[in-house]
Amino acid sequence: MNALVENLRQVLTDAYNAHGKEIQNLIQFAESRRDRAQSQLAKAMEQAKAIRPAQAIKQNPADAAVYQQLEQIIDLSNLTSSTSFVDVIEQLEDSVDPPLQIQPNWRDLLENAEIEPTTPAGMDPLPGIKLRKALEILLDGLSSDFAELKYVVDEDVIVIATRDRLPSKLITRVYDISDFAYSAGSAKEVADAIQKTIEPESWFDISDMGEGTITPYPSQQPRKLAVLQTSEIHQQIQRFLESIRMDIPAGTPLNVPAEVHLRKQNNLLAEKQNLEMELARLQGRMPAIEEQIKRIKKEIDERIQTDQVSEELRKILAVQEKYFEGVKRLVENGTVPNSELADAEEKLARARIELARRSEQIGVSVGANQLATFSHELATLAIDMAEKKAMLEIVSNQLNQTEQQLTASTILDPKVSQIRLAVRALEIAERRINELNTLSLNVQPPTVSVLGAE
Repeated sequence: MNALVENLRQVLTDAYNAHGKEIQNLIQFAESRRDRAQSQLAKAMEQAKAIRPAQAIKQNPADAAVYQQLEQIIDLSNLTSSTSFVDVIEQLEDSVDPPLQIQPNWRDLLENAEIEPTTPAGMDPLPGIKLRKALEILLDGLSSDFAELKYVVDEDVIVIATRDRLPSKLITRVYDISDFAYSAGSAKEVADAIQKTIEPESWFDISDMGEGTITPYPSQQPRKLAVLQTSEIHQQIQRFLESIRMDIPAGTPLNVPAEVHLRKQNNLLAEKQNLEMELARLQGRMPAIEEQIKRIKKEIDERIQTDQVSEELRKILAVQEKYFEGVKRLVENGTVPNSELADAEEKLARARIELARRSEQIGVSVGANQLATFSHELATLAIDMAEKKAMLEIVSNQLNQTEQQLTASTILDPKVSQIRLAVRALEIAERRINELNTLSLNVQPPTVSVLGAE
């Protein structure tokens, strides 16, 4: 009895420790969610990706062809820091087919930037880079505090000069921003972000030298921005708008308020947490049941092996098997009739039945009925766990979709709304941590008491 009690105490202790470890794992996961919630607002813009390309800008066909060539990947692996400015220009021209026409304004560069054709470009080897990026690196490297080098595409020719001497052709383009600007406030924020991040000195509203303008139309559907700027800055605006679009799943309802998505998210989080706790409980119980089944089977086997009656029955069974084989050979030789074989087979069957009956009696005395109960419970646990895991996967997928929809409905909305949502997410994470800590404190070590023992 003492051994049985000690064994049960050890099994329950192991299950308690496993359950406690599972709760700690859930606490760590909840803490990681809290940390992600704290940085969610800061990372929102970094995680934005394009859902589809912005509406293409209509350009002069010749200029459009040049812009396409500027996006090609080229090889400049033979560059050195001493390669001259003009040699780099020639390599850029010949890096695509048909060759580009790049025309530096040499007088302007010499008088205002002190740059000559033989001036070292100071560039390192670039084995795989977009032509546009290589050109920007070249001009940025040769620019100074008093002379900034830029380029424009003008009638199929790339003109390089200092900023003040570049030809300026202002073009009006209208951009559809309804994919990510869901309110009047967000449309204004998009316009402000463009002016502050793309050539700020080129905008009339924020620079005395600026000529470009940007006008949001937040009340129109779809929402639009009307921009008056140079073709080069329009290119930058298009890339900027592509970079802040969201990767929104197909069929996402964009007009659903963020609060609706947030309520759904909270409900799914609660359901997911309940499923996780239920799975943890089932997983903590399963090893204890398996250990009990293993113990009972071992005890039954040991009892059968040491039982004297079973030993005698095994000897009788061995004699009957040997006798049956002997009679079988005699029948095959025609020495004895088939009736002898049938009699030997019947005696062998009786010996086997007696041994099985004795094993069953020992099993009942040791705990076979309890073994059947544990086996049934283990099978039920396995089914329950499979169902819970399937439900958890479905809820996790729904939660992921809801979080994407929530992000899509709040991206570039007014900052107050974003802060409110981030705070709500943080509160949920903190509440989850508190619940798990309380649960951990309430789990008490197991005790085993034997009632009626002397």
